[in-house]
Amino acid sequence: MNIKEISHESGLAYSTTRKYLVLLEDAGLLKSSIEEGSRVFEGQAVRYVKRLASLSSKGVPLKEALEKIKEAPYQVSDDSEVAVLQKQINDLSKEVRSLSDLLQVELSKQKALPERSGQGFWYHLKAAFSSLFQRK
Repeated sequence: MNIKEISHESGLAYSTTRKYLVLLEDAGLLKSSIEEGSRVFEGQAVRYVKRLASLSSKGVPLKEALEKIKEAPYQVSDDSEVAVLQKQINDLSKEVRSLSDLLQVELSKQKALPERSGQGFWYHLKAAFSSLFQRK
C-alpha cells in the first residue's frame, strides 16, 4: 500500500501518516520499497499506524509508543480492558486445546476396547448419529 492508501485506511492526514511511517520504518518495524515512483509499505503498515496514532492520542510520547509496538507487535490494542480480555481469550483457548487433547486420548482408549455384543461405546455412538447420515 502507498502512503495515500494507508492514510485513507487509517483515517489520518497524509502528513501524519507519512511521519508515522517514517518513524516506524526507522524503528525497523516496517519495510518499504519504491514501485512506479511511489513508496509502498507492507500490509501491517495500517495496523501499526493506527496503533501509533492511538498511543499518541493518549499522550504517550512517540518514542515510547514505538517501544511498546516493538515489545508486542501483534497486540491488538493498548487498552487495558482489551488486554485483559485478550489474555482471557488466550487462556481459554489453551484450556480448550488441552481438553480436546484429553478427549482424543479418552476416545482412543474407548475405541481400543472390544464391543460386548453390540453394547459398547462405539455401538451407541453409531446409533446416535446414524439417523444423521442415512440417505433418503
